[in-house]
Amino acid sequence: MKTVLLLAPAFLDLYKDVIAELVKQGYKVEYIQDKSFKIDPYLIRIKQSSRFKELFYNLFLCFYWLKIIFRKREKWKNIDILFTINGMSFHPILLFF
Repeated sequence: MKTVLLLAPAFLDLYKDVIAELVKQGYKVEYIQDKSFKIDPYLIRIKQSSRFKELFYNLFLCFYWLKIIFRKREKWKNIDILFTINGMSFHPILLFF
């Protein structure tokens, strides 16, 4: 049985339908709520943004995901598929754990 890591927002509980369908297809699903942070420079593009803010945000996301990965590393040893909806808090560090 393959394991799917689902990264999706909790908006209108749509993730529950996705989880139900994945389970019906024979996958084991681990769910993490996708978050939108106020400091995201891509959301505040209208305002004055700088390279420093983008760099800071990338470092922030990296440390955010490293903290979650180290907390759940035993549970996530056998993740086969990363399924992301919206991906507001996605960081490439998720591909390397």
